[in-house]
Order: sequence, then C-alpha cells, then structure tokens
Amino acid sequence: VLMADIDHPRDEAVKSLRDLGPVAKAALPALRTMLANQEIDNRIAAAEAIARIDPVHCDDAILNLAGLVSDTFPNGGDWRQGLESLRRIGPRAKAAIPTLLEVMKSSVQPRDAADAASAALMIDPTAAPEAVERFRSAILGEMGDDGDDWLDRLRYLGRAAKPLMPALIEALASKQEAIRDAAISAIAGLGPHAKDTLPALRALEKTVAKKPERLAEAIKRVENKK
Repeated sequence: VLMADIDHPRDEAVKSLRDLGPVAKAALPALRTMLANQEIDNRIAAAEAIARIDPVHCDDAILNLAGLVSDTFPNGGDWRQGLESLRRIGPRAKAAIPTLLEVMKSSVQPRDAADAASAALMIDPTAAPEAVERFRSAILGEMGDDGDDWLDRLRYLGRAAKPLMPALIEALASKQEAIRDAAISAIAGLGPHAKDTLPALRALEKTVAKKPERLAEAIKRVENKK
C-alpha cells in the first residue's frame, strides 16, 4: 500500500503505522523510500512515522525535513509545513535545530524568524541558546516593533519557555501592556513550572487597574488549582 500511486490508501496506511509506533519497525524501509517523494505531504507523513516508530534512529528523517525547510525557505508554504512537522515531532527532532537557527538568523521577516526560533525551543530549548536570547530581547522590549511577532509566539511555547523565566518576571513590571500580556500568557503555559513568578504575578494583581482574566488564569495555573 505504501508504494501505491493512490494517495488516500497510502496516507491512511502511513498514519496507521505512525500510530502503531515501534511495533511497526518492519515498515521502516518502505517509509524511508517515501522520504525521496516529491509530494511534500508524503515526505512529512513518512518522516513523522519514522520518528514515532524508531525515535532513536530517525535522524535521516529529521534531516530530510530540515532540508525541506532550508531548500524552500522563504518562498511558499512548504517550509512552514516542514517547520510544523518538526514541532510536532518534538525532542526527537533535535538534529534539525542548526537549520532552524540558520533560518532564524537569515530571515528578513520577524514573523518567519520567530516561527523558526519557537520551533527550535519547542524541540529542545537547551540546544537553542540563540533563540532563547532573541526571545529574551523581545520580552525586555529591546526589539521595538519587530518584537511584536516574537511576543505573539510566547503563548505557544509551553514548558519550552522555562529558560525565559527571569525575563518574564521582569516583563511583568513593564509599562507596556503588550509585553506584560505576552509574559502572562507564557507563564500560564508554563503552569506549575513557573512558581518563581508567583510573587511578581501577585504584585501585578495588586497594581493594575484592570485585572485581565488571563492574569487570574495564569496564577491559577501556576498554583496548579483547577
């Protein structure tokens, strides 16, 4: 079925193999032939399946996706599909981080740079210090208007925002509402992992005239209250 020319049965087969995980190792050779497929969706599906089935030996699939990002950036949406796939794969996609950082550094558009950096952080924030530094700069208001896209991406980082905690605490005292709001969203995503931010959150709660619902929600999540 994987070698068939009909897309739907093949797509369903790849998804089924992906969901089976390690027990589907016999399908790895066929899945690897799909990495050379010209159809972007097929390459992505195969790479994700390989990463799920054999997470220890999937660097070839990860580098294939990284190549897709590098070869098609910044034109069209193909590179973004590759980016989203790497983000979904998560920590197993660590081999792609150098490519993502190159995209971040070469990008003319802040939106593209922020997307590449956020993907790198969501894969492994400890392996992407340059991306951490870019986000830190945006949080502290050092990017001006170019920081808006970076601030927007903070809400998607979840636990990957942990290295940014000192900057997030500082941002809660910012005079700029957009920076404060972005920091609150990132802290909410960290939940109980952001307990060090509680004093600053409480202080903000006492000083702001309008208490945004997200501030109360962030405190609730950090305190791990339902």
